[in-house]
Amino acid sequence: MSAIKKGDLVMVVRGHPCGLGNTFKVVGIRPATPFIRCCDCKERMPSGGALAAVREDGRVFVLSRLIKIDPPALDKSTEQERELCHY
Repeated sequence: MSAIKKGDLVMVVRGHPCGLGNTFKVVGIRPATPFIRCCDCKERMPSGGALAAVREDGRVFVLSRLIKIDPPALDKSTEQERELCHY
């Protein structure tokens, strides 16, 4: 599995119960503050000084609490390219 980067689809799998299962597209990566606050229940939690993924609404999630969701593989029956002929 590759590192999480901008544009990836991710899911929260560890951390505070309020955020578990949240999925979002990463719009940026930045250093996390020493403490982060849950946007739902407002509990303050240590971040460990790690990097954090930023969601569109500005919420941040420490990368160690996320997994990257890979896009599904294309079915072999799906047409991927079509040659265009110009006469």
